Amino acid sequence: MPSRGSSLDSHSGMTFVARTYGNPEAALPDLKSRIHTAAPGQAVYCTAVLQDLVEGTLHDRRFMLTLILAFAFVAVVLAASGVYGVMSLVSAQRTREFGVRLALGAARGEILRMVMRQGVALTTTGLAIGLAGALAGGRILQRFLFGIGPNDLLTLSAVSAALGMVAAIACLLPALRATRVSPIVALRAE
Repeated sequence: MPSRGSSLDSHSGMTFVARTYGNPEAALPDLKSRIHTAAPGQAVYCTAVLQDLVEGTLHDRRFMLTLILAFAFVAVVLAASGVYGVMSLVSAQRTREFGVRLALGAARGEILRMVMRQGVALTTTGLAIGLAGALAGGRILQRFLFGIGPNDLLTLSAVSAALGMVAAIACLLPALRATRVSPIVALRAE
């Protein structure tokens, strides 16, 4: 036969949930007094508003997502500046070539296409390596994802398209600069 009070010991606490209209903080003193009236010996240890409890449980996840978003933004800026730097360097090294081509009658549009083609090849290679890394590392980040799989085709396509656009803009600036090369200045440069 169970000892006296053993049924009370197995339930060391109770939780009450109440729906209120208006400000829930203002209803807490009235709810506490009603609990004390119904069960005079029952202590009320903790009171909280549901919205605060929900916010508390989501705080860590929001922090992680904000951190990941900040790192993603830094990664996009670094990728764009890297592509821009490489394309600027390559275009600057080919200044004489562009000058000779323009002196021999090449159209500025051909120079633009030539530099952009090289930038697109660089971008495509980078996107292929990045997609392979995303597919391989997607399982690690799976616990942070909600409502989406680690290898979601739509998300990977959208991110690839966005990064491709950023890289295309980063390639366009050096390409436009290459089309403005003066043939005479370019031939005298070396």
